[in-house]
This record gives sequence, structure tokens and C-alpha cells, in this order.
Amino acid sequence: MPSRIAAYLLYLGIMAMPAIGSAQEPALSPLLASGQVLYQAGRYGEAEAAYKQAVEAFPKSHLAHYWLGMALYAQMQDKVAEKAFKKAAKLDKKSPEGLIGQGLVLLRKPKRRLDARAMFRRAEKIAPDRADIQYHLGMSYVSQTE
Repeated sequence: MPSRIAAYLLYLGIMAMPAIGSAQEPALSPLLASGQVLYQAGRYGEAEAAYKQAVEAFPKSHLAHYWLGMALYAQMQDKVAEKAFKKAAKLDKKSPEGLIGQGLVLLRKPKRRLDARAMFRRAEKIAPDRADIQYHLGMSYVSQTE
């Protein structure tokens, strides 16, 4: 299990480097990495605190806002999570993460499934090869109960 977490953190670090920028990367990466360890362990409240530190230190980092949103989403704090995802999407319009997060929140709301699909489709236009986007889009059709 620890090797999976280490591999995941390495993957996130590699994926985050171009998006973070060379000026922010050395200081932001440890904050996000510590949050990831807590998030993967299911300690979402503690991960939220780590991500809040990242947001305070780097308010223009879309990844810090995205991961804060994910920690809040995991704690069922959808309104606050949605704000974090919107901020992430606004900070980096070329990154699908904020749109994915907004879609996830919309999937939990009654009668907002079509809006969630629209978010996932917008994210898909930005990153057509991302399997997670395809998964969420597919799950929005599978779990139709309304």
C-alpha cells in the first residue's frame, strides 16, 4: 500500500510541475504532497487543513484550490467544494480539474445531472484523452435514477 501512495504522489508531482510553474513549484509541491498522503489515507479533515495552507501560501495555484475542493467534496461539503472548484477553473482555463470537480458536485445535486454532463464535456474538450473524465461522464449515464 505505501508503494501505491508513493507512486501516486510521484505521478501527481510530475503532472503538477508544468501547471504550477517553476517559481512556485519548489514550495508548493511539499504542501500538496503532504495533503495527498492524508487524502489517500482517508483523513480528509487533515488534508483540508494542508490544502488550505497551500491555498493561503499560493492563492493563484489552481491545483491547490482543486485539491482543497476534493477534500471538501470527500467530507460532503459540496457548497464550499464547488467554490474551490470554480476558483480552480477560473485560475487555469486550460486545465480540466476545476470543471471535473464542479461536475462531481453537480452529480450529487438532484436534477442537475445534465449540468454535470455539460461540465464533463467541457473538461473533455480540454483533455480528450483523460480516462477519468470519460469515467465520470459514463457514470452520469449509468446512475440515472431521476
